[in-house]
Amino acid sequence: MPARPVGRNPAPGPFKFDRRRCQRLECSGRRLAVVFAVEGGRNLLPVELLDASTEGLGLRSARPLEADDRVTLYDEGRQTGFVRGRVVRCAEMDGGWRIGVALDRMTIAA
Repeated sequence: MPARPVGRNPAPGPFKFDRRRCQRLECSGRRLAVVFAVEGGRNLLPVELLDASTEGLGLRSARPLEADDRVTLYDEGRQTGFVRGRVVRCAEMDGGWRIGVALDRMTIAA
């Protein structure tokens, strides 16, 4: 499914009410998350992609995660191609939990 901007009905006027610095794009797909809990421990958790931007991801999970848990996402069925980030929010939603992940900034060695 091609990515498309997440629609909102903004209030009329000159102000933008979405606090995000980057545009979010709706997306879909399944990933396998390796969760490194703040209090210790490591778990595998299948997640569904909801939206993405250059700085973060929106995921749906069957169980809640804690703020500051570290997450590494892998394409299902692959062992390469991963994304790392930190959980910044978690809220109950229909069908599970909506997880907000702030992506780590990757540095490239010269």
